[in-house]
Amino acid sequence: MIKPWTKVETKKIHDFPFFQVIEDTVLSPGGEKRLYTWIKMRRPFVMIIPIDSDGKIWTVGSHRYPIGKFTIEFPGGVVDLNETPLEAAKRELEEEIHLKSDEWTDLGFIKEIGVSVKAKGRIYLAKNVKKIPNPRTDPLDENMFEIHQYSTNYLSALISDDQITDTATIAAFCRAHLKGLLN
Repeated sequence: MIKPWTKVETKKIHDFPFFQVIEDTVLSPGGEKRLYTWIKMRRPFVMIIPIDSDGKIWTVGSHRYPIGKFTIEFPGGVVDLNETPLEAAKRELEEEIHLKSDEWTDLGFIKEIGVSVKAKGRIYLAKNVKKIPNPRTDPLDENMFEIHQYSTNYLSALISDDQITDTATIAAFCRAHLKGLLN
C-alpha cells in the first residue's frame, strides 16, 4: 500500500485575493524530505452546461494565458462572497454568454486536483436557456469570449479529438453524459 505524503511544515509564499501559493516541507511516500509548492484556490468555482430548446450545448472560447492557447470550455467562474453556488452559476451564465434558464440541475462537485492546484467546483446543467436582452456584464469578461453552440455528438467528437482539453469541461460533460442528461 502506498503511504501518503506527510506535511512537516507549511509556509504561504503569496496571498492573493483568489488563491494562495503555498510551499510545504514534506516527507514523500518514500520518506525523502522535499519542498512541495502548490496553489490553493480560496473560493469554489462553478461550471455550467447550457442547453437550449433545440438541444444545442453552448460553450465559450477564450485565450488562456498560462497555456498560450485558445480553449473551448463551458462557462463558469468563481463563487463570490455571500453568494451560493447556484446564484454564481446564474450570474456567470448571464455575464459570460447572456443567457438565462429556469431549469437547473445540480450535477455535483468536481475537484481540480493536479500536481500543484487544489480547487473545488460545482457543476450545473441549465436547460432551455434563452438570450437575455439587457444582461448583466462583467468588465473583465468584455472581449474575452467567443460563443459557440454544438450538438452533443459534435462536442463529444471535439473532446475525443483533443480539440477540447480543459479538464473541468471534460469532467462536466462526462458527468452529464453518464447521468443520461445529454441527447
